[in-house]
Amino acid sequence: SDEHPPPPGSRLAVLQDALASIGSGGGCAAVICNTVGDAQTTFEHLADWAQRQPTRPQMHLLHARFPAWQRQEITETVTVLFGKDAGNSRPRASIVVATQVIEQSMDLDFDVVISDLAPMALLLQRAGRCWRHTVAWRPAQISGPTLVVLDPVDRNGQHVRPPQWGEVYGRYLLRSTRDLLAQRAGAPIEVPAQVQDLVERVYC
Repeated sequence: SDEHPPPPGSRLAVLQDALASIGSGGGCAAVICNTVGDAQTTFEHLADWAQRQPTRPQMHLLHARFPAWQRQEITETVTVLFGKDAGNSRPRASIVVATQVIEQSMDLDFDVVISDLAPMALLLQRAGRCWRHTVAWRPAQISGPTLVVLDPVDRNGQHVRPPQWGEVYGRYLLRSTRDLLAQRAGAPIEVPAQVQDLVERVYC
């Protein structure tokens, strides 16, 4: 709640900052988490936060641990709202919190994608969910396809892998991806022109 905001610089505080424009001016965002536990915690926090925003974003949670029927139901709902045929169904303000299931064969479009750090190839795949289709309206404050990568660091700004991630992605791939993104310092990535080069620089 407002009385207990997340600590400055924490994952949840950074998420709130990244989603502030959705909360104030509308738009559709996807937040992609590396574990189901993180997705659940993130969803609970953001659902509470969303209630206090002027746009009151719709909230959706999608991960692989839902019973099959429920996961199917949520998948269909999300596809109707954010798929290529969404049309007038597309919400004015919405946040989908998901795990990697959202990058697997789901043809969705968001104004901004926020992702936990992952290997470069997967980040680029997730970035492909930004501005994928032609939609009737996008928020003016988001000027182009935007991928925000959450980089877990310690108090000294050094990269650390959260223990709950386990071995979901190899340490070397994460560190190599992180270092390459840091070198680029937010420079735009041309897709598909630069994809192969970036992936090779991480994996080779």
